[in-house]
Amino acid sequence: MSNQLPRQVKLFGAVSLLNDFASEMVYPLLPAFVTGVLGGGAAALGALDGAADAAAAFVKLIAGRLADRPSRRGPLIVGGYFLAAAVRPIIAVTAAAWQVIALRVVDRLGKGLRTPPRDALIGDVTPPPLVGRAFGLQRGLDHVGAVIGPLIAWWMLSTGADVRRVIVASLVPGVLVLVLARWAVRGSTRREGAGGAQEPSETVPPPPAPYRPLPPSVIAISVFSAMSCWRQACGRRRVRWRLGLRFYRSAWSPGSRKVRSVRSSPPRRGVIGGAGLASTTR
Repeated sequence: MSNQLPRQVKLFGAVSLLNDFASEMVYPLLPAFVTGVLGGGAAALGALDGAADAAAAFVKLIAGRLADRPSRRGPLIVGGYFLAAAVRPIIAVTAAAWQVIALRVVDRLGKGLRTPPRDALIGDVTPPPLVGRAFGLQRGLDHVGAVIGPLIAWWMLSTGADVRRVIVASLVPGVLVLVLARWAVRGSTRREGAGGAQEPSETVPPPPAPYRPLPPSVIAISVFSAMSCWRQACGRRRVRWRLGLRFYRSAWSPGSRKVRSVRSSPPRRGVIGGAGLASTTR
């Protein structure tokens, strides 16, 4: 078995880098754009992220069920990235705060649509010993893009470009994202390097199933994530909470590449996750 990551994993890493590059060129500027240029108030700023995140969370529930069928993953992934790439530049021509909020919601709908099938596809094409490395690479490149985007936006603003021009410029990486995403989903239904594993069944598990209980660990992590939102909203012990939460997520979700080697072992994931949880409750 090869120790090389599959082609699709590398492509999705590049897709995540470029998509976050485009996204972070725009969204750090939106509070100033909504309040300073469009004259929106505090309520508009709250709705900007609140409505968008709620929409993304709801759509993920639906997209996750649809992603159980491998044949649907490609269209969902490409469609989700297309929504984001299409609506971001339109923000530049908006004339009211509610229009920015609506476009932001559509963008996050695209995120909710593409994330579950993309993660399912990465897990499907990657040999089991390399799954941690695959998700670590994808998330690591995602964060690299999140650093590059604001730097490019700052450079453009410092050279005389206005906010609207910076927003329009996000179209360039957005187009590259679509090209790479379409390439990544081609021929991605069979696990590579897994000893000739058969193509995943189209009927297991069946999306129309009326009830499929989730593992207790998934429910616990979901509750913990909801608690994290509440604690961050209250602003208490913010620094320690964020550090502990990052450490916890690195063990139980596709996170930092630094812990990919220990995440391959479920007991070690429990130790890392427990340490992160303990650091947030003191």
